[in-house]
Amino acid sequence: MMRKGTWAGGALLALASLSACAPAVSPTSPFFMPDAADLSRYQSLVQAHETQLGTCAERQTCDRVHFTRALVALYENREAAVRQFQQVVAASPDSRLASSSRVWLHVLKEQPSGGAWSGPLARMTEQLVRDVLDRELAIQQLSQELDGPAIRTLQRGLKARDKQIEELTRQLDALKRIDQEMKDKEKRRPKPAPGRIPPASGKDAQP
Repeated sequence: MMRKGTWAGGALLALASLSACAPAVSPTSPFFMPDAADLSRYQSLVQAHETQLGTCAERQTCDRVHFTRALVALYENREAAVRQFQQVVAASPDSRLASSSRVWLHVLKEQPSGGAWSGPLARMTEQLVRDVLDRELAIQQLSQELDGPAIRTLQRGLKARDKQIEELTRQLDALKRIDQEMKDKEKRRPKPAPGRIPPASGKDAQP
C-alpha cells in the first residue's frame, strides 16, 4: 500500500484555479473516471452493504455503510454520492465519517468534475479513495474467515482503513481551505473605476 505524503501548496493552488474556470457537468455524471474492472469489484462491495442496511441502525454502523457506498458512487453518479454522504451526516452527525462527508459534499459542490483534476492532487486523492475501497473489500473477505489469524488481520485492516480515511479528510480539508482562500483573494482584488482606461505599460507606453 502506497503512503500519501503532504501535498505541495502549488499543486493545491493550481487545482483551485482550474476548478474555477472548468465547465459545468451533469450532476449524474461520475466524479472520477470509472474503470470497468474496479467498478465490477466495487459493485460486490455495494451488494454486501445492501444486506447490512436493514440491521445497521441497531449495530450503529449505518454511517460506515453509507460512506462506503458514497465512495463507490464517486465513480458512477455524483448525485448519488451526494445523497450517500448526506446519509452519513444524518446517521451519525458527530462522527469522523460525518466530518469527512461534509468535506466531500463541499468538494462535490465546488468542483465541477473529477475529470478536470489533472495534477498530482487529483491522482493522490483518487488513489486514496481506491485504497480505502480496496481495504473495505479485504475486510469483507476476512470477515467471512473468523479464525484466529483472520480476526487479527481484520483488526489491523480496520485500523489501517481508519487512518486512510483520516488522511483523506485532511487532504480534502486542505483543498477546501485553498479554494476559500482563492475566493477571498478574488473578492479583495480592487476593481477599476468605471470609465477609466488602465495605463499602457511596456514599449507601448507614451512618455
